[in-house]
Amino acid sequence: MASRRSNNTNLIAILVMLLGASLSFLAFQPVNGQDLARWQSHTPFRTVHALAASDEAVWAATSGGVFSYRLEDGAIETYTTASGLYGIDARAIAFDETRDAVWVGYGDGVLDRIDVATRTVSTFLDIRRADQFSARGINRMRVFGDTVYVATDFGLVLFDPVRLEVRDSFSKLGSLSSGARANDVLTAPSPNGDMQIWVATLEGLARAPITAVNLREPAVWTIEDNLPQNDVRSLASFAGSVLAGTVLDAYFLGSSLEWLKLGVAGDPVTDLQRWGNFAVAVEPFSIVIVDDQLQISRVFVAYGDGSEEVPYVRPSSVVADVSGKLWLADRVEGLLGLEGIQNTPGNFVSSDRVLPDGPLFGLFTDLVVDREGALWASGTSGTGTGFYRLADGQWSSFADRFVPELEGRNTYDFIHADDDGSVWVGSEGFGAARVGEDDAVEVFVENNSSLRAAPGTNGYIRVRGIGSENDGTVWMINEFVGTPLNGRLADGTWFALPALRGDGLPSAISYNRIFVDGFDQKWILPLRSEGLIVWSTSNTPDDPTDDRLKFLRGRGSGGRGLPSENVRAWAEDRSGRVWIGTERGIAVFFIPSLVISHDPNAFEPVWPIAEDRSGFLLRDLFVNDIAVDAADQKWIASTTGAWLIDSEGTVVLEHFTADNSPLFSNEVVAVAVNNRDGRVYFATDRGLLSFEGDPVEPATDADDLFIFPNPVRANGDGSLPPVFIEGLVAETDVRITTADGTLVARLAGRGGRVRWDGRDLNGEYVPSGVYLVIGLGLNDEGAGVGKVAIVR
Repeated sequence: MASRRSNNTNLIAILVMLLGASLSFLAFQPVNGQDLARWQSHTPFRTVHALAASDEAVWAATSGGVFSYRLEDGAIETYTTASGLYGIDARAIAFDETRDAVWVGYGDGVLDRIDVATRTVSTFLDIRRADQFSARGINRMRVFGDTVYVATDFGLVLFDPVRLEVRDSFSKLGSLSSGARANDVLTAPSPNGDMQIWVATLEGLARAPITAVNLREPAVWTIEDNLPQNDVRSLASFAGSVLAGTVLDAYFLGSSLEWLKLGVAGDPVTDLQRWGNFAVAVEPFSIVIVDDQLQISRVFVAYGDGSEEVPYVRPSSVVADVSGKLWLADRVEGLLGLEGIQNTPGNFVSSDRVLPDGPLFGLFTDLVVDREGALWASGTSGTGTGFYRLADGQWSSFADRFVPELEGRNTYDFIHADDDGSVWVGSEGFGAARVGEDDAVEVFVENNSSLRAAPGTNGYIRVRGIGSENDGTVWMINEFVGTPLNGRLADGTWFALPALRGDGLPSAISYNRIFVDGFDQKWILPLRSEGLIVWSTSNTPDDPTDDRLKFLRGRGSGGRGLPSENVRAWAEDRSGRVWIGTERGIAVFFIPSLVISHDPNAFEPVWPIAEDRSGFLLRDLFVNDIAVDAADQKWIASTTGAWLIDSEGTVVLEHFTADNSPLFSNEVVAVAVNNRDGRVYFATDRGLLSFEGDPVEPATDADDLFIFPNPVRANGDGSLPPVFIEGLVAETDVRITTADGTLVARLAGRGGRVRWDGRDLNGEYVPSGVYLVIGLGLNDEGAGVGKVAIVR
C-alpha cells in the first residue's frame, strides 16, 4: 500500500506539470445550488379544478399542481412541490393584479403566493391552523383591492396581501349555522347599488355591506331566503346585479329583489363568469351562455380536429383572457381555448388544447428502469389506467384509448424490464402484455400462452410478479389457478408448473411476487406474508424433477433471520448480495447462491449494524421497496419517507420526508434508479417525483474527466453552485489541486459521478482560479484528469 500511495503522488506531480493551465472549457449555465433544483415532479395536470387569468397568461389549479399558459407565445410553465409549492392538489386560484401574484389554495387550508416575476413561492398556514374546525379547505378566492377574500370550509376569511396575514375570519353569517361551508365569495353591488360582500354557502346565500364596521356581528348579514335552493355553488357579477349558481340551476337577482330562474341545468352550476355582455355558466356536461336578456344557449364542447373528437364531459371552470377569449377547464382533459364561440346552441370543437406533458394518471405502485434508461410505471390496482413510460422527458401512455391491443384491458399493476429490451406487465384480470420493438404490444391470454383464467370466472387472468433469467426465460405468477408458476422460454415456448412442495411449505400457499437473482434463483414472496421461498430450477426451467427450494419462515432475532415474515421488497446489489425489506426492517444475504444448498444457519439473512454500533440499522422500518444505485448504495421506500444507506448498509446517508423535501407524502410505495443519469424515482401514495442523485454508471477505465458547469460562476451571495465530476471508475480517489499541486479538496467517488461543493479542506469556498481534478482508480484503473475554472 505504501508503494501504491507513493506512485499515486508521483503521478499527480507529473500530471500537474504536463497539463499546465491551457485547457479549454465547455460553457454551462450555473447550476442552482438549492436542493429544490435536484427535484422534479411527474404529476398529471389533466384534472383542472379552477382557472384565473392575468394580462399575460391563463393560470390553472390542478390535481398535479399549477400551470400557466402564456398567451403571447404559448409557453407552459408548471409549478409543483419541486418548484416550492406547498402541495400538488391545488383547489382554488386567483390572480392579484396589484401585486403581480397568483394565490393558490389547498384542501387543508394552506395558501400559497406565487410571485410571477421571480417564480418564487411563499406559503401561509394561518387558515390551516384554525383547528377548531375539522374541515378548513379553500374553495374559492377573489382579490378586491388590498384584500384576498377566501371562501373556506368553515366560512369567510379575509387575508391581507400586504401584511401577509389573516386580517379576519367570519364563521357565523347571519342565521346560518356556525362554520357553514363557503363555496364562493364575490364583491358586487346589489340592485340598489350598494357594494356588498356575497358568500355562497351550502346553507344559503349571505350578503353584507362591504363598508360594515363589524362583519362579525350576525345581524349585519342578510340571508337570501327567497332563493329557491339553499346549496349555492358559484357567484358572478352580471348586468348590474348578481348571478347565483346552485345545486340545481342558476338565478339572477332582479331589480325588485326577486330571484329569476334561468333554466340552466338540473345539475350543480360549478362556476359562473362574466364574459363581456354575456355570462357563462358551467354545469357537468356543457357550458351555458347567458345574454343580458337572460336568454340561454347551451354549448357542448369537444376537443379534436373534426375527424376524432374527445368530449369535455366534466368541465369545472371557465375564464376569459385579456382578449376576451374563453378558456374552459375540464376534470379529465385539461384546458381548452374556445376560439370563435358564438351565442348559439350546438357543438363546439377546438384544437387549441393546453396540457403539460405528464402521465394520464399519477398514482403508481410499481416502477422499473429499462436498459435504455426509460422509466416504466404501472398504476394502482383497480384504477383502469394502463401503464406508462417516461423517456427523454416525454410521457407515453399505454392505455386502451391509445393502444388498440389493450382495448378493454386497462388495469396493470406489476411491471418488469427484460434484458432484451422488452417490458412485461401483469394485469388484474387481463393476462400479461409485452412491449417490444417500436412499441409493438402483444397480449398473452389463454389462447396464446400457458396462462389460465381463475375457475368460475369469465376469463379473469390475474398475473402478479414477473422476473427473468439470464438465458431469457421469463417467469410470472398466475394467481388463483392450479399451475401458478408460468414461464416463457427465450424461443417463445410457454409452460406452466404446479405449486411448489417441500421444506415445510403449506399446501394452500399462494404467491405474490417473483424476483430472479444473478444465479437464476427465484425468490418468491407468498401472498399472505408467510415468509420467503428461494427456488432453483437447476438450468432446466420447464423440468421440475431436479428443482430445489428453501422455505424461510419465522421471525429471526439477535440480528439473524428475517426481521419479519412479512417480506415486502428485495434487491440484488452490485456485489451479488440480496437485500430484503420487511415490515420490521432490512436484512442481507451475503452469499445468496448458498442459501439452498448449504446449512441455512450459516447462510441466513443478517441484519446490518450501524457503523457507530448503536444498533441494527433501520430496525423496525416498514419497507415497501428497495433499489440499488451505481455506487451500490441502497434506496429504501418506506412508510416514513425515502432512505439512502451506504453500500455496506451501515450508514444512513439521506432521509427524505414530506417535511424536509418536496416529497408529496411520507408513504413511499416504490423506488427505481436510472443509473445512466443518477435520477431516483419515488412513487408516493400521492404521486411521483424524482431526485437527481450523484452516482452514475462508472467508466471501465480511467480517462479524461467531464466536469460541469465549467467555468463555475459564483452565486450572488458568494457561494458556489455544485460541481459535477463525471467519467470516474467504480471506486475513485478524487483530488482537487491548484496548478502548483497544492491539495485543495479530496472526495471519495463511488460510481461514475461525484459532486464537489466548491469548498476546500477547511470548509471555505475556494477563490477564483483554475483547478486540476484527478481521479485515481483504487483498483489499478489508472487516473483520469480534468480542469475546472472558478470565477468569483
